[in-house]
Amino acid sequence: MNCGSAVGSTAPKPATSLAPSSPDPARDRPPGGAEWFSGGNAEPRPPTGNVVQKPAHISVGTTPDTAGKLDAPMSSRKRGRLAWLWVLVPFLFVLLAADFIIRSRIASTREAADNKQQPNTTAQQVPQPTGGAVSSASPGAAALDSRSGGSPTPIASQGAASSNSQPGANPAPVASSGAQFSTIDGFNGPRALAVDRSGNVYVVEVAGSQSLKEIPAGCASSACVVTLGGGFTATRGVAIDRGGNIYVADAGANAIKEVPAGCSNSACVVTLGSGFSAPYGVAVDGAGNVYVADTNNNLVKEIVAVNGSIQSNPAINTLGSGFFTPTGVAVDGSGNVFVADAHNNAVKEILAASGYTTVNTLGGELKLPTTVALDGSGNVYVADQGNSVVKKILAEGGYSRFYALGGGFADPYGVALDGAGNVYVSDTGNNAVKRLPNLGSAPTSSAP
Repeated sequence: MNCGSAVGSTAPKPATSLAPSSPDPARDRPPGGAEWFSGGNAEPRPPTGNVVQKPAHISVGTTPDTAGKLDAPMSSRKRGRLAWLWVLVPFLFVLLAADFIIRSRIASTREAADNKQQPNTTAQQVPQPTGGAVSSASPGAAALDSRSGGSPTPIASQGAASSNSQPGANPAPVASSGAQFSTIDGFNGPRALAVDRSGNVYVVEVAGSQSLKEIPAGCASSACVVTLGGGFTATRGVAIDRGGNIYVADAGANAIKEVPAGCSNSACVVTLGSGFSAPYGVAVDGAGNVYVADTNNNLVKEIVAVNGSIQSNPAINTLGSGFFTPTGVAVDGSGNVFVADAHNNAVKEILAASGYTTVNTLGGELKLPTTVALDGSGNVYVADQGNSVVKKILAEGGYSRFYALGGGFADPYGVALDGAGNVYVSDTGNNAVKRLPNLGSAPTSSAP
């Protein structure tokens, strides 16, 4: 069969041209009037029909007129950030100024509080010396360094720096007899000292050889000072008993050591007890019991004697509580223990009658007290190192009244009394030991 053309067939479609069509401005113009964009996300086409890569920082809707101003939006952001800085910088300045004012007021408040702790003294004018080097003495006393010669010059009364029980009470003046210093130089950082019944003075030094030295009774210069014992690491405290045995607080060895009477070298030195941490103070009573300021443990301890002597492995008792860096101890005839509680800026009494549980704080307006000593009337003598004075706290009135003794000290550390009531001071900053004769207290010895 001869097949003809199919019924209903359509005419063939014309061939599609692959050439690019001519641009139609009406069709290709995108919103915003960019006549050379194709619209949407298509690449920009110039009128010639060539394909051009769009710059990466040009966004859709950016016209040739604004293409040269692309930095304008960035400048606005920078201006915004700068505006914030202009706000923040004054605010920070105000905060810093406020912080400075607050800190200044706190410092002023603390300084005022510290000033309240200083002795409330009323100093009168001090006459000019007529000869010799004069130092401010106790009320009504005359002071003279014996090295300089001349006669003592009276010193005006400083008043009794007193801490009465009634708030706001005026300090009551306390009279004292005149006295003058005698001085022995040549020490190397003298610290604690003690005096025996014969008037010999024992001094521990912290610098150089860490030694124990004796100033024989009647010695007036360093030429007659002798060295005792040895083998110490860091000598801090010293005491002597009735038999002439010497006790040394050796802080560096964490030990209390006994130098028996007549011992002159380290071979005969004995260590007593154990468990101490940098002990600074030591005292002994009439029964041979030894009392220790166990400084780094913030404790006061008793090494118990048996039949007047310390045995091997002795019993050790803890007395009282609440101390902060105790550095000095002394004991009276009733067994009451007095403590220089250095970082509590106080002298405290541990009462024997309470079983050594009651602790009382004495007056004195002290600053870093280091050692204490007693006279026969129960008056307490304190090396008030932070104030560079030695103070006497009177037993009469319940230890609420006190005054300063002597003057011209530099970091006084040790204080002791002999049987005649003379006061000995280790003037650490001046590398000297000074003697202030009889201040009118009841004659007694710091030794038991």
